[in-house]
Amino acid sequence: MSDRIRIQDLYISAKIALLHKDYGDFLWRFFTLSENFILVALNINLSALKKVFNPMISIEKESNSWVMFLENISHELPDYLRRNNIQLNNPNRRAY
Repeated sequence: MSDRIRIQDLYISAKIALLHKDYGDFLWRFFTLSENFILVALNINLSALKKVFNPMISIEKESNSWVMFLENISHELPDYLRRNNIQLNNPNRRAY
């Protein structure tokens, strides 16, 4: 089921529950609907990371796709990270 159909179905179901004054069911569907909106937004925004997070990325040099992803967030971000000795060569490494 596509995201749009699932969200549309939840909206209509919530509206019907509200019209029937079934407030418990309405609230459950309303919160599920809002959660689905957030998940769809996250999937859209994080889909670019699938190209970046790859364990086979060489740790010897910076990943161009990772640097470009950071630049899309802020043009100053890669330079700021380099100035603070934060390595941009492997986004897959553990941070601890």
